[in-house]
Amino acid sequence: TFLRIVYRASKDNTYKFVLGKTLLDYCMKKRPDGKVHEIPYDYLAEEFLKHYWYQKYRFRMKQSFHTKKRPVIMQILEKEFGEYPPFKFEDQDPKAMARAKEAIRKNVFGPAIKKKGMVVQRFQRIKNGNIVQDNDVFYDYDDAAEKIFLKPEAHSFLRQNNRLLSGALLSQWVKYLERTNYGLPMLTSKLDDEEAERGPLTKYKQAFYTYEKECFYCNGKLDYTDTHVDHFIPWSYIFDDDAWNLVLACPSCNIKKHNSLPKEDLVNELISRDQGHQDRLKLMHDSLLRLSFKGPWENEIKNHYKICSEYDFGMWTGNP
Repeated sequence: TFLRIVYRASKDNTYKFVLGKTLLDYCMKKRPDGKVHEIPYDYLAEEFLKHYWYQKYRFRMKQSFHTKKRPVIMQILEKEFGEYPPFKFEDQDPKAMARAKEAIRKNVFGPAIKKKGMVVQRFQRIKNGNIVQDNDVFYDYDDAAEKIFLKPEAHSFLRQNNRLLSGALLSQWVKYLERTNYGLPMLTSKLDDEEAERGPLTKYKQAFYTYEKECFYCNGKLDYTDTHVDHFIPWSYIFDDDAWNLVLACPSCNIKKHNSLPKEDLVNELISRDQGHQDRLKLMHDSLLRLSFKGPWENEIKNHYKICSEYDFGMWTGNP
């Protein structure tokens, strides 16, 4: 039944994938004890807030095919956090977080009679031919009490088969998002490890500083001890620490640029910089070799920039 929901159930947005992941994660956190587990809508709202915050603000993913009628949860996030909130989830305004969670609870997990989100009510519905059937194999629910009641046998099943079911859910979730987010790289990694942090970049700083003594963006003189390594195209889009996309920057430019794109005329400067390092730095040579598997690496860099610019990462014009 779980696999039929993942593979065959109708999906107007990604709510069912996120509810499925939430149930799987819950079953790994809480051991089965032979009893019905009551899961409040408030808990589901908190998990949805976290998942969708990362997908919207860190990775800028589009969640449905509708351009005018976007999922309610995305509208809630925009209302409470705006377009460019602080980069880390834990740094958000607690009051905005509380308001967003409350709005998600009411509008995504509200009673079916009020025609709200209805994801709890619809998750277990499966289509057989032209007939849609309710199948309460995993949980019962009570809109008045605002809870789902996870069945003991379902709890054990979801826990025992967690890896298999998570893999199936992730594969279909990625396929859905590939269609709504054409060209966005590393989708699987972003969904599977949304809280991942950037790796250490010391080796790139050491290698580049031999040849680069000025900030890539403002051309100011660099002091090695105070030099930053920046992802030219935002890490949240690339989701990788590859040498071709890393540049040395002064603290001021790196902080101001943050999670945005630099102006387009710097793309050719990045390409020229990479060409200069290609034969003298092995890490750059290997990086460009990986990038050139689909075509000339210069075109791949331009293509990454173009696609990233179509998402909501923002544009940083830099210093005059």
